[in-house]
Amino acid sequence: GCDEITDASVIEIAKGCSQLTLIDLAHCRKITDASVIEIVKGCSKLTSINLDCCKEITDSSVIEIAKGCSKLSSISVSCCWQITVASLNMLDM
Repeated sequence: GCDEITDASVIEIAKGCSQLTLIDLAHCRKITDASVIEIVKGCSKLTSINLDCCKEITDSSVIEIAKGCSKLSSISVSCCWQITVASLNMLDM
């Protein structure tokens, strides 16, 4: 699994992969909103993000995605218990 993937790893990907269009972070249980916020800042071409079972991810991530990922067409947040319908409703997809 992704048990060794941390915020530091994802932040480096975000900084170095500005052309990234898809990222699958499912089951990366150590990542937090800090990772997602950096991805949003560094990867403006993102069209798909999978955060399934990332239990530390909250509404803050979804709000940043909604504000910063205008090309997003797919998001998966199954088993992200800290994410509410209110933040998901902000996504313009």
